[in-house]
Amino acid sequence: MDLAGWDPEQEGRIKLDGEWEFYWGELLPPSFFRHGASDAVSRMIMKVPSDWTESRINGKPLPAYGYATYRMVLSNVPDDMVFAIKKRIFVFQVIFI
Repeated sequence: MDLAGWDPEQEGRIKLDGEWEFYWGELLPPSFFRHGASDAVSRMIMKVPSDWTESRINGKPLPAYGYATYRMVLSNVPDDMVFAIKKRIFVFQVIFI
C-alpha cells in the first residue's frame, strides 16, 4: 500500500483493508522476506477482511482452524509521525512492524 498521497488531516486513519499476501501453514518472520526467500513458499493473495475458509488451495477449502502469515508492505510512510494499530483479531497473533 502506497501512502504517498495520504493526508492525515483530510483522510484520518489508514484502513489496511485490501489485498494482502497470504501464506497458509507458514509462520514467517520479517527476516524471511528480507532475504528474498518468499519464492520458496506458496503465496496467495487474500482480501482483508475476509474469512480464509472462503479460499481454496488445490481445489480444497481451507479449514476453520490453522495458521498462516499475512503480509502487507507499506511504502512512503511518513517518518515524522507516530502510528498505532487498532486490531480486530480475537485469536492469538504476532504482529511485526
